[in-house]
Amino acid sequence: MSSTHTPRVHLRERARLGDARGSVIAWAPDGRALLRSDANVSQVVAWSLDGEAARAVDVDDGVSALCLSPDGRTLAAITAPGDVAFWDLATGEHRAPRCFASLRATALAWAADGAQLLIASVIEHDGAYLEPRVGAGWVEPLGDDEYPAPLVEAWNPFDERPLWALRWRATDLYADPTTELALVDDTVYLARAEGLYRASASTRRLDDTLPADPHRWGPAFALSAPHTFAHGYREGDHSLCLWDLHRPLRHDERPRHLEHFHPFASQWLIHPECPVSLDPRGRFVALGDGRTVKLYARQGLDLVAALSLDAGVTALRFAPDGDHLALCLDDGTAAIVAVERTT
Repeated sequence: MSSTHTPRVHLRERARLGDARGSVIAWAPDGRALLRSDANVSQVVAWSLDGEAARAVDVDDGVSALCLSPDGRTLAAITAPGDVAFWDLATGEHRAPRCFASLRATALAWAADGAQLLIASVIEHDGAYLEPRVGAGWVEPLGDDEYPAPLVEAWNPFDERPLWALRWRATDLYADPTTELALVDDTVYLARAEGLYRASASTRRLDDTLPADPHRWGPAFALSAPHTFAHGYREGDHSLCLWDLHRPLRHDERPRHLEHFHPFASQWLIHPECPVSLDPRGRFVALGDGRTVKLYARQGLDLVAALSLDAGVTALRFAPDGDHLALCLDDGTAAIVAVERTT
């Protein structure tokens, strides 16, 4: 499909970062630094857009997820085996709050004002409920037959005060973890392998208007609340779904076929998942397709740019201003790619 309004851009690799296999990435809120860690090492490094290591923070264990507070000062991270801890990014000072102990945390998200930190977890046994959860009476204990169960909690992380919690019963024995999480005003958005959820933070009730068909969802998610949720192909397919979260979603909506997407390329056996990211400014959708990162126009999904790499793309994320992409590659390196408009 062509469009007269398709933007003219190209992708340029701006910097290649050092070796750290299986890295976890997150952008600083101002988009001027990329934070990178690894599940097997004990350090988080902040890199400049030119690929210079600006500062490093020592962490206790490997990191599986991280995010920086909106003011850019506090680093929150999930460390093995699923605990949540904080570091002052400037000084490296560490704090391990007791209130997050005994939960298997899987995703983090700061509220826009920095006053709340959302933590997605899986409750696996009754011992996970330590004070002040049950003692404060803000979450009812689970029955013996209700474990494991997904949970989203909102905390004031600076005084370890619980604000609210949302819990629901798992649909299977393993309780697929939440991989994407966001809070916009009173609305919580979260994505799990079985589907997308939306809930009210004030009423703590899930919204049942969203389709939740596990056969509809691909393994790659991207959430740009409150506007768009995207998920990649289903296995054996080469399609993309973009959902407008401002309206009720219909169960009969079909994925969009991508003509330039190659799910059966030689790299496909190495990369069974296709990472996807949404431009926060609403212009583009980025996909990792084997050893190529591809940029599609948000409107019409025209392919507008592609960049071939020397390794396969395992993760990617747009910077807050949408002008850069961070890529994790399967050779253990990472790259910062500039999105540049052409004349």
